[in-house]
Amino acid sequence: MLVCGILADRFGRKLTFVLSSLVLFAGGIGIAFVKSLGTLNICRFILGFARQSTYINGMVLGMEVLGPSKRAFAGMVICLLWCLGEFYLTFVAYFIRNWRYLEIAVSVPGIFLLSYWWLLPESPRWLISRGRDKEAMAVLQKIADSNKTPMPPIGDTKQLLEKDPQISLRHVFRSRELMKRLLIVALNIFVNVLVYYGVALNITNLSGDIFVNSAITYALEGLACGIALIVLGRVGRKPVYIATLLAGGVCCVLSVVPIMLGASAWVVTGLSMVGRFFIAISFAVIVIYGAELFSTFVRASAIGTCISFARLANLLSPYLADLALLVDSELKDALPLMVMGAPAILAALLALLLPETRGVNLPETVQDLETGIRSCCCREQEETSCPETTEREVEDPLTKAGRCDDIHVSTSVL
Repeated sequence: MLVCGILADRFGRKLTFVLSSLVLFAGGIGIAFVKSLGTLNICRFILGFARQSTYINGMVLGMEVLGPSKRAFAGMVICLLWCLGEFYLTFVAYFIRNWRYLEIAVSVPGIFLLSYWWLLPESPRWLISRGRDKEAMAVLQKIADSNKTPMPPIGDTKQLLEKDPQISLRHVFRSRELMKRLLIVALNIFVNVLVYYGVALNITNLSGDIFVNSAITYALEGLACGIALIVLGRVGRKPVYIATLLAGGVCCVLSVVPIMLGASAWVVTGLSMVGRFFIAISFAVIVIYGAELFSTFVRASAIGTCISFARLANLLSPYLADLALLVDSELKDALPLMVMGAPAILAALLALLLPETRGVNLPETVQDLETGIRSCCCREQEETSCPETTEREVEDPLTKAGRCDDIHVSTSVL
């Protein structure tokens, strides 16, 4: 993700996304025919590389091509389809127990991602940041035509971007605000991944059938994303994220209580499911929330760095889940959940230092992060004048293209 994030900032979101999708499809099919463990590990490494790149670059591209009111919707739809993919995997794995055939069955749908080269537009924000104004105008014209609105002027945005130099991830160390956001988001994504996959792997240690437990978990995860879709645009990113991560951590820590009280093992399983329910919401929100906290010049690189850091959590989560196998006591079922829940509580408290991003335009430059951006694109303000704004504020061209940020991009565009 560190490499693909840098490539996406340099060569574009669309190209990196489509190439990663091609590797994902070809690698998934090819891995079913490997003959040695060494080759299998190499293929797994390549697949992990491609999968993370496809996911995060697709998310970033979706965030940058939409106005503020539709970013949460797009992000939650992506997470809902993630849950559908997990449910599909559980369903197929129940009937196909041979791992080679299972690899083929779950990789074949990836061929449809190749059509995105013709269906997806490049991010107009990225195009403008690279001085490719004509191409950005063409994308915005398609969006405006789809919404049946006049073509918005982008002169203000172009002028704003030209005042800021072309920067890369190394400039993070020169901006205190950018560095603060990067560290906090990286730590929060690390904790979310740790708990998300740790609880998932701990399913094998819980009472009940693994397929039933997995199906219930993924169904709850889908419900969680649906609830997040409803409340995210109304309440805001920050309160929803902090509340759900905090609730997930508390549920995991409290799993020790029913064991101490001599309750049924199913109570621990239930607390684990509820904890995963809340963590699924926070996991979905932090990717959207995190992407909105960084400027266009370094957005993909910054999120890629955070996800790269979170891969350490993937390495740790199997060992945390296996803590139950190392302890021969009544607390063995709750021990992994307690160890994962405590960092979640601390990360939620640390996220209090982050700003809210609901209803504001995406920051384009590092100076936007330093001075702050205030948006006047809310529906209630459509007929009224905007409040007093900062010197650096400009109206988002995507906001104007979509009639007060309400963009409905047709399937011919997105």
